[in-house]
Amino acid sequence: VNCLQADASNDKLNAGKGDDLLLGDSRSVIASYLGAFADPIGAVVKITGDRLIYEFDAHAGSDTAHGNDGNDTAVGDSDTIVALLAGGIAAPAGSNAMTRLAENLTLDSCGDSLNGDAGTNVNVSGNRAVTPANLVKHISVSDRSSAAPANPPVIDWTGQFAAGQTSQPAWLADFVNGLAQTPGERNPNAAIRIRI
Repeated sequence: VNCLQADASNDKLNAGKGDDLLLGDSRSVIASYLGAFADPIGAVVKITGDRLIYEFDAHAGSDTAHGNDGNDTAVGDSDTIVALLAGGIAAPAGSNAMTRLAENLTLDSCGDSLNGDAGTNVNVSGNRAVTPANLVKHISVSDRSSAAPANPPVIDWTGQFAAGQTSQPAWLADFVNGLAQTPGERNPNAAIRIRI
């Protein structure tokens, strides 16, 4: 990927009952692997090249967060993790041959209003980020917090269809193959006109 930007707005976040995580702007994970590798599919994956992404920018807006009831964590800006392996056991030996994961990483910050309200709450202004220097060449994190980001989600490589389901849902192929594409981008030949 050449350039990826996570845009931001001035958001108003209101949590309900229970223990909630409120992120003012974005949550990003840049990783070679996400999950465990007990299944044979994980053992044959090998990542090579210079980097996964050349430039990653996470922008920030001026957000207002209210935890309301429960023990909440409110983060003013973004949670960002850069890791070879995020969540799970060690990847197979020799499976990662990347020079680094990102060339340039920039995380913006903005003034936010964080209110835990009732309960025992944690308010974190700025960015929570894990950005190892050996995985990112140029790092610029505005208002970096000493708090660690939330653990990333984990892919279950051994996942199976739900009980009674024998094939993938109809929307799945369209979602994977046409993600973020307009109908014209999915079928560029539709715009061709021939005059005789």
